[in-house]
Amino acid sequence: MAAITSNTGDTTGTNPPSIPLPPNPEQDPLTAEQWSVLAAIADTVVPSLTSSMGNRLLQHPLRTQVYDTARNRIARIAGASTGSDVVTTYLGENATSTPEFRNAISRLLGYGMDETSRSGLLTILNALNTRAGALLLTGYVTPLDCLPVADREKVLQNWASSRIPILRDLYRSITTLSMILWIRTSPTLGLVLGYPRVPVHGTPSKDSYAFRFLQIPRTIAAEPMVIETDVVIVGSGCGGAVAAKTLSEAGIRVLVVDKSYYWNPLRLPMSELEGMEHLFENAGAVQSDDASIAVVAGSAWGGGGTVNWSASLQTQGYVRREWAQKFGLKHFITSAFQRDLDAVCDRMGVGTVAIEHNKGNQVLLEGARKLGWSAKAVPQNTGGEAHNCGYCTLGCGSCGKKGPTETFLPDAAKAGAEFMEGFDCAEIMFDDAASGERQAVGVRGTWTARDSSGNPARYVGAKQEVVIKAKRVIVSCGTLASPLLLLRSGIKNSHIGRHLHLHPVSFVAAVWDEDIRPWEGSILTSVVNEFENLDGEWYGAKLEATTMIPSLLLAGFPWRSGLESKEFAAKMKRMTGYISLSRDRYGG
Repeated sequence: MAAITSNTGDTTGTNPPSIPLPPNPEQDPLTAEQWSVLAAIADTVVPSLTSSMGNRLLQHPLRTQVYDTARNRIARIAGASTGSDVVTTYLGENATSTPEFRNAISRLLGYGMDETSRSGLLTILNALNTRAGALLLTGYVTPLDCLPVADREKVLQNWASSRIPILRDLYRSITTLSMILWIRTSPTLGLVLGYPRVPVHGTPSKDSYAFRFLQIPRTIAAEPMVIETDVVIVGSGCGGAVAAKTLSEAGIRVLVVDKSYYWNPLRLPMSELEGMEHLFENAGAVQSDDASIAVVAGSAWGGGGTVNWSASLQTQGYVRREWAQKFGLKHFITSAFQRDLDAVCDRMGVGTVAIEHNKGNQVLLEGARKLGWSAKAVPQNTGGEAHNCGYCTLGCGSCGKKGPTETFLPDAAKAGAEFMEGFDCAEIMFDDAASGERQAVGVRGTWTARDSSGNPARYVGAKQEVVIKAKRVIVSCGTLASPLLLLRSGIKNSHIGRHLHLHPVSFVAAVWDEDIRPWEGSILTSVVNEFENLDGEWYGAKLEATTMIPSLLLAGFPWRSGLESKEFAAKMKRMTGYISLSRDRYGG
């Protein structure tokens, strides 16, 4: 049976409409007692600050002089346009003030946390709810949620410097998570910062490509739906999109599948809470087992190209030479590979001519010049036009960023390629040839329909098993997901899932005397490459500006106290943010 084709529909209007979040899990992931302890921790990280005595279990009373001084400092930064009531409410707000915070925790625990991590968290929450466990972990015989906020703050501060690794890991994970979710759900932080819902630069695009996706009739029988094609490409990101265009234009039947969904640019950029839920792998909560590093990986139609920052640096010569010399991959040092890089950049209109540096990038270039450091502008994939939105991490509503959804995927569609969103690929299918070699002959997975309103419904939508038969299978579902698919498919090779190279990032921010509004302007248009070769083998670090989306910047800094974190967050409108990206030598 052939699949039928349907349009995803358009959205009209100048401001992106709110996008429904996934429903909470049917079964509450925590008991009432566990919620009480977790809420007590979160409300210690982001406490309700007051100058009155109040309820010490719910509020953190400060000396009147300390409270008034902090309030006045925040009011000066917020500016005259922000009413005094907003600042008072901001200081009085705690993490769990809104139901959205608890809902976000529920979705994370129910959908996004593996069983081992969830069991470990529940064990700690249970222990903190007992006298014996509390004494062991906090030094108090009173269960954690029965301690005053001020005492709970001392507990977290002690965990930060504890000799016990699990307590240091707990401090790092719980404070970061609480800060991230509070920033994304706070009703007052955006008012204090003057942070607008949509970028002040750029206008919504009205000429985006009208993607069409294969749909499956609701009346189909229980057996798997079978689709046939020449080549199936698993993943619609930067690699899969280029492959789709190339093969389709060569006259080959191509079907591109992706577990994520397409978003019309008129629905972009999303809010921080919506964007992380719908545009990133595991709602942006991917981290190593020891919580030492987090990976923010895109997961949307168009892959990482939907959420990246327009920066388009070609693979550098020293990297290509290392691949050729160490691993025998000679193609990467050929002129043919260079032509491929140039062709990709040409299609996206990569260049530096139209760049308009914002304050953060200007400072980086000017500081490097004064210090005599090597620095340069970073080419942008913006079709030769200025692109100053600053919100591309949450999706580009102007189509000014010429990623896969603006270039290679439309090109592939015009050449005859077909697309399927919402297809979660379970395994690659093989046919054992007479020679003993296994030949990939397609993929098997589950397709999830959008709901009746046209919104993705990954957890509750109608599902259908699908078999896609193909002469060739291209796995292009990202560095994290591709090895998992190969392993699920029964492929035996000791190297699958190993040799993962990341680029560990450290954050630093400068606070200026004047308002910067750092979320305005292009995100990453400059790079300092003075320190790329610290060891003579081209391992070192790049210095760059970073995205100034509040939850992605502020949560990168260590928490020290509730008052300090609120004052620091309020300063963001006067900040510029920077990262150092270290080249990973050994992988893991």
